[in-house]
Amino acid sequence: MKKTIKHFLRIFLGSWSSRNTYAKDKAWFKENEQLQHLNQLDFGKENVNDKNAPIFIFSAGWRSGSTLLQRLILSSEDILMWGEPFDKVNIVESMSASLIPFSEKWPQEDRYFNEKDNTNLSNQWVASLYPSNQALKQSHRHFFDTLFDYSAADGTKKRWGVKEVRWGKREALYLKWLYPNAKFIFLVRNPYNAYQSFKAFEDSWYAKWPKGRVYNAYTFTKHWNRLVSDFFNVCQDVSGIFVKYEDIISKEKGSLDKINNYLNINIDENILNKKIGSSVKKENPLLWVEKLIIRYITKNNFNKLY
Repeated sequence: MKKTIKHFLRIFLGSWSSRNTYAKDKAWFKENEQLQHLNQLDFGKENVNDKNAPIFIFSAGWRSGSTLLQRLILSSEDILMWGEPFDKVNIVESMSASLIPFSEKWPQEDRYFNEKDNTNLSNQWVASLYPSNQALKQSHRHFFDTLFDYSAADGTKKRWGVKEVRWGKREALYLKWLYPNAKFIFLVRNPYNAYQSFKAFEDSWYAKWPKGRVYNAYTFTKHWNRLVSDFFNVCQDVSGIFVKYEDIISKEKGSLDKINNYLNINIDENILNKKIGSSVKKENPLLWVEKLIIRYITKNNFNKLY
């Protein structure tokens, strides 16, 4: 009878061993999905001569001044700042997620290609045969170097950067892992004002296409709050700086000097007087229920910032 029950359960639930493995894998994913373990693993030695220092703008969602900050940095003229490139593809998010499974126990050592014993491979167990971790990291780096690095027609090489409104802690740690000298600016705006500006567009935007739809006060503010929490959590780990949109446009608190000194550039302040793009949209006042939603979701992070 006991054996029959066991076989019956296995039909629907799988074996005890498979369920146990699944539980461990889920626990591992939950603990390490932000990639805080990445620097503890062996992916080969760092290139001590690597001088590449791309600039990454992490904005807490839309309508937070990320395009303005992008234009300010572009005014330095020796920098090319890409703007949310191929946003539906979620390139950085997907490639960073691919590294979550790596640990000291996986992959097992015997999975890797052994250069010292590379003869008669047809007579060896090769069902699982992996290139080195070092090759994997180099391929990740080479992908972004190829995609984003830019040289002008006269051969002048520009420093490059990327601004995004979707990246959080995992993406920051991943990019720092790839580019140890990278610069990170974490940009935030008052969520009430940011949502009021967003609301004027009456459209669906995506935190992650096509399922991560952002279309109302709740989804917009959840996205804002998750990112700001991540920014607080990771800023120091990547030697980044926090910048508020309100400080940039006020010109009163030395925020532009802070950015100039951090990036070693010279921003043209006149850019602040030139409005370009969709800012002309008419913004409607927030409803009381929208204010209530924003207050409830962002209370802790809002109090830290404003």
